[in-house]
Amino acid sequence: MFGLPARLATPDLLPALNWATGYIRRANVMGEFREKTLADEIMFRAWRVFEEPTLTVAFLAHVDARLHQYGDLCRGTDFKANEAFVEDLRTDDHRRRLFLRARLTGPVDRILASSFLRGGLLMPGDFDWLLSVSPAGDAPVAGLDEDSLCNTLDVLFSYEYEPQFEAIHEAAERWPRLHEHFAWLLDGIALDSDEAARMRSHLEQTRQLAAMYQRPLLPQVDLPRQILECLGRAEAGDWQAWWQLNVVLALSPENPNVVHDLDYVITRMPGWISADEAVRQRIVAGATPYLLQAESQVDSWLGRQPTSFKRSDIAALRALLLLRRADPALYEALPTAIWQKWAPVIVGLPRRSVVGDCPDATVMTRDALAKAPAEFIGAVVAMIRAEKAQERSAPGQPNIALRFYILRDLDGCWDDEALKAAIFQELTAPDLKSAEYAALLSALLNVEFGPAIEHAVAALGSPDRDALEIAKVILECAPVRAWPALWAKLTLDDELARAVLAYAAGQFHLGTPFYAGIGEEAIADLYLLMERLFPSQDDERAPSGFVSPFEAIPYLRDGALRLLAAMGTEAAVRALRRLVTAHPDLPLLPFELSRAEITMRLKTWSPLTMREVFALTDRPDTRLVTSAADLLAILLEVLDKYAAELHGAQTPVRDLWDLQGTSQLYEPIDENGFSDVIVRYLRQHLSGAGIFINREVEIVRHPGAPVGQRTDVGGLEAPPRAPHGRR
Repeated sequence: MFGLPARLATPDLLPALNWATGYIRRANVMGEFREKTLADEIMFRAWRVFEEPTLTVAFLAHVDARLHQYGDLCRGTDFKANEAFVEDLRTDDHRRRLFLRARLTGPVDRILASSFLRGGLLMPGDFDWLLSVSPAGDAPVAGLDEDSLCNTLDVLFSYEYEPQFEAIHEAAERWPRLHEHFAWLLDGIALDSDEAARMRSHLEQTRQLAAMYQRPLLPQVDLPRQILECLGRAEAGDWQAWWQLNVVLALSPENPNVVHDLDYVITRMPGWISADEAVRQRIVAGATPYLLQAESQVDSWLGRQPTSFKRSDIAALRALLLLRRADPALYEALPTAIWQKWAPVIVGLPRRSVVGDCPDATVMTRDALAKAPAEFIGAVVAMIRAEKAQERSAPGQPNIALRFYILRDLDGCWDDEALKAAIFQELTAPDLKSAEYAALLSALLNVEFGPAIEHAVAALGSPDRDALEIAKVILECAPVRAWPALWAKLTLDDELARAVLAYAAGQFHLGTPFYAGIGEEAIADLYLLMERLFPSQDDERAPSGFVSPFEAIPYLRDGALRLLAAMGTEAAVRALRRLVTAHPDLPLLPFELSRAEITMRLKTWSPLTMREVFALTDRPDTRLVTSAADLLAILLEVLDKYAAELHGAQTPVRDLWDLQGTSQLYEPIDENGFSDVIVRYLRQHLSGAGIFINREVEIVRHPGAPVGQRTDVGGLEAPPRAPHGRR
């Protein structure tokens, strides 16, 4: 979705407002989406300028869409912004009445007027103002819909408030439509008229509805007595009494008719909280006999849809959780036979709702797998196969919504290799459909099960599998590990590559892209593929509305460049330089390359220490060497100084010439001698600064090697600064 600029001009606000209206209408039908806070922000901004002729109609339609079927005016999660907006509505009479004047030119029924009142767009103080702008008022406004005015006044009117009654009575004498609207009040209704009959029928319906929803008187229930009664029967050997005790413990004196069967924690139940310590000990003591004696009915509901859980099985799960919390030693000593009996129940009962505030549920699930692995894994497989069978038996319904919810309730169990191997075996079944394969593969990739990744990579090239569905799962769960294989497939199949990248754009353009960890060169290769399949020159940005996956492709493609620039590594800079060479016509590439180079310099820059700063200021002739170019500049500067000194006092240049015997002929000293002079001078002036000069560094040394295969002065070096200026 497009972002909203900090400053949005009025012409630019219209397409944003049209998008927000479409979004709200779809939300009314399909439920809430992610951009509701953005839609609120658009409405907030439009409210300040909605009287602009280009915005008025669009803004009125937007408000109607929000209030449709008793909808809320503000729907986003920025509660402070929502409260500020509503407060602005209530206090800014001028702008609120501008809105009402514009809206009342069209039809407004009583329901919509009530929504205006509920949302703050209509206030009780507007009653007198509405009468003043009506045909009977002191300042009538032309063009207002009379029926809409009457309905709005009706919503604000209180017949018990005498000043309002008098105002309506007086206005009705000058305004026939208002008199007609309030005829029931002003003229009365004949008892034998159709209107009277209609009103009697409406009153009777109202009474029946009130009686239907009237809370019945609660019976007096002695819950403590019932708890003791159930305990007595359970201690006498009636195992069913203990699960019935669970039901009584879950009741509350305030509402003894309501039982929450999927509340697994006995120690949070009203009956447990109100019981004394002796009763609590008796409840805990009855848990182990129940687990031993009770008969499981799991086969009657495991994997069935709709599921009809048995309270006797739920009581077993509660018993295990109770022992884990109240008597850990006894819990650890439970025999294997108990775990084998109840492991399928633990698997089958939903636990997602209690895991968050009951960590014991996760521990209990892991213990069941460890103590009864065959029964536990068998129940998991049975639920998977039951869900497959149900999906396949549904007539006329494609298998696209299958989710295998049991795989989401196995927290703490995914380190068990046998469990993963069993699910992997289901993954490799030859008759598996595409949606089934994708659901199982997703679960295994999320726990980084190696064989599943290898199988998915192999399945990418199988004609029996939907490569697109597999690629989607890989991008969501294991993009880095499986990328080389997926990349090989994408480079060979442009149609598949387009579909995969469109899916990725729709899924990842608001979050971390899938290619974040595949490496700099791989990201560059991917960018080249996206630029070939979706050229930048073909980009078309919609002015408003939802962004389709193909419209989101530029965000995914250009995001690769932004990611490389943000990395700031040498490899990222090299990759961007390669892209600039490949596409010199794209203006974005040099810009991102520049950003990458700046980022790399910032990441590798080591600031001067205070000691180095003071050294530079204390000695004006001190030079800071941070690169080879700096070192070369110093060398040239010293050589220039040497050249100037050669013609100074005592004629130092004479040292560079040799007198030939007894004659007055001179010739330059040999090359080695000249090198010695230069090296001595450089050492004299640079060694104190930490720069070292090597003499006669031989590059190639063979007998009779020609001149030029070695250097005269080589290896001018300055030791690099370590981080924080240390050497």
